Amino acid sequence: MASNPCFSAFAATEESPILHYYGFEILVLAKRVLISSLLLKADKVDVEDFLKNTFSSKKQIILAPYYGTTVFSLEDIPFEALEQLCVVKPSNEPCPIVSTHNEEEYNLRRIAYVNANADEKPAALNSVRNFVHVAVLENLSASIHKEFASYYHPIEQQQLLLLGNRKIYSSDKQKILKFEQTKKKDEASKKRTEARANLPSISDKQASKDSQAESTSKISSPKLKEASHDQVNLKSPAKSNDSKRKTRKEVNYKGILRSFN
Repeated sequence: MASNPCFSAFAATEESPILHYYGFEILVLAKRVLISSLLLKADKVDVEDFLKNTFSSKKQIILAPYYGTTVFSLEDIPFEALEQLCVVKPSNEPCPIVSTHNEEEYNLRRIAYVNANADEKPAALNSVRNFVHVAVLENLSASIHKEFASYYHPIEQQQLLLLGNRKIYSSDKQKILKFEQTKKKDEASKKRTEARANLPSISDKQASKDSQAESTSKISSPKLKEASHDQVNLKSPAKSNDSKRKTRKEVNYKGILRSFN
């Protein structure tokens, strides 16, 4: 394994952006590998050995795009979907996953699954999946399948193999640019929404105004009381003078005038 040039060739392959249709579009940096480039440095046996050691789990094998909320790897893909994938031939490949070179073994496992009872179904389906796993890697090493893309998935915590020519991923620059622009717009819209959500509501503003008015009223009320008291004091003398006036005896101006006469 240490002398297998495919491992070093894969490690040296530069990563480039791709859109992976994995339940939803995700933009990742991935290694895009042409089998022909590996066969220039190694033979079919080396390529097959590299693939089987690098992608040893069915969970790593992605055979179809998924645009819905459910994502399937080879580990958990339903039988009906798997059977359809096995017989679909991409236009630029010589044959599908299952063809004349391996259809006899596939049919044996398929029939075993179809005829299995409820208790036997899970094991029979796993047998079909195991066959497809081996078939995909063998087909790649024979350049029946021309290419694959691979990147480390942080959630799965393993290197994924995205089988090429099945619209599982895209390296189209225009699609990637459009995706990035849409993502930026969505993020900007999300930030604006969050900013608006953090602004105080009209009721909060009114409550703040009422609180300020109440505080102002409490601060000014002693002065108002003092002013009111002063006004009372100012009016008091006037009332006292009126009282005095009311208690005076009336002057007999006619009597005084007579005395002068």
